[in-house]
Amino acid sequence: MKTIVYCSGLVACLLLASCGRQDPEPTGVIPQAQMDALKKAESMEQTLLDADQKRREEMARQGI
Repeated sequence: MKTIVYCSGLVACLLLASCGRQDPEPTGVIPQAQMDALKKAESMEQTLLDADQKRREEMARQGI
């Protein structure tokens, strides 16, 4: 019985501790890592659009 009480108390303490101090959210600032990922994604999008355009031109030349 004591084990259940101690475990319950431990769980309660852990839950309360996890609700404690948290890092503040940045406001109005986009982290550099996200900006880099966005630029990389935009570059990849352009690469895919260029490849699609070339594929369509090749298909048009072949009459497909």
